[in-house]
Amino acid sequence: MREILFRGKSYRTKEWIEGYYCNHPHLFSGVLQSYIFIPSYDAETGKGNCMIYSVIPETVGQFTGLFDRNSKKIFEGDIIENITDHSTAVVRWYEEHSTFMLYSEMKNKVYFLYDNDFKYIDVIGNVYDNPELLRCV
Repeated sequence: MREILFRGKSYRTKEWIEGYYCNHPHLFSGVLQSYIFIPSYDAETGKGNCMIYSVIPETVGQFTGLFDRNSKKIFEGDIIENITDHSTAVVRWYEEHSTFMLYSEMKNKVYFLYDNDFKYIDVIGNVYDNPELLRCV
């Protein structure tokens, strides 16, 4: 079974945070906000803690359960490259297929993510930090 994990970009630091995702109303305004939280547990003391980070909702993406050839996690919104033919594509969730797929604007095609041999796949960036890479997708 794959790990259910999300990442999002922190409002405050603009750094990527990996953890569990939730939408929750803001304490004072009541407006729904996106949060990533990271629980921790100390077995020796029997105590737990939870760090909560407010994240930019548009940047939230789910972990696909897959890793590239360098053991880097592949998330929704990542731009990947196949090193055999240097083709690139964006990882997206497709509701109608209930799966993560690859979208290549250059080829105007959608591919099943799981049909790839991941020993030839590199994550080269993501649509938020590296929009310039979208020109070759």
